[in-house]
Amino acid sequence: MFVSVCAFADNAAHVAKSIQGHLSDPAIPIKKNEDPFRVNPEATNLFGKELRKVSAPLLEMVFSRLVDNLSSYLSSVTRECLVSKHEILRSKETITFELALNCDSMEELRELIVDRKIDELAYLGFGKLSDWISERLGIDSPRRLPFYNHLVESVEIRNCIIHNGSRIGHKYLRTMPSALQVQLNDHIDVDIDMIYCFSRAAAEYVCCLEAGLIEKFALPTSSTS
Repeated sequence: MFVSVCAFADNAAHVAKSIQGHLSDPAIPIKKNEDPFRVNPEATNLFGKELRKVSAPLLEMVFSRLVDNLSSYLSSVTRECLVSKHEILRSKETITFELALNCDSMEELRELIVDRKIDELAYLGFGKLSDWISERLGIDSPRRLPFYNHLVESVEIRNCIIHNGSRIGHKYLRTMPSALQVQLNDHIDVDIDMIYCFSRAAAEYVCCLEAGLIEKFALPTSSTS
């Protein structure tokens, strides 16, 4: 929103200057941006130059933070489910005597095992974590959602931004084989539309997930007046 407002203001000043020139000399055409909410590449004033410097990294930071928020949410809600029903953790996995003896109570041991499982799941990646939630928590597969692939791609874009200098990496190409229009090391340009689309898709994903989890695991909810 901040970048949009700044870009709009900068474009308004640019158009006003163009109109002034046109009024003094009708032969001078009035220049307009196709989208007033995007940074004007032709702006010559100081504000426009400074905005161009910060707009790209700012949008990347906002986008990456939103993706991280979704990942954090998945870890948090999964932990609540495991705490609610410890039997989900039953498996053939083993723990060491050292780990068990370091705990003062069975409850503390359960908490430790839950935390270890959450850390393990966090490294699976968005796709595998969604599958685990579907299989182990008994929720309809998120892969059926029409916007699911958009979320997967957004997570991969975030990883490229953070780990590959905002350029397409090998893992992105492996995960998104349908992305035929991009090549290795292509630069990723994050814009307002990408942020908006991810926010909408993430909100729908969370709503679908919570609808099943809250009832199945009797999770606490917050009410608003």
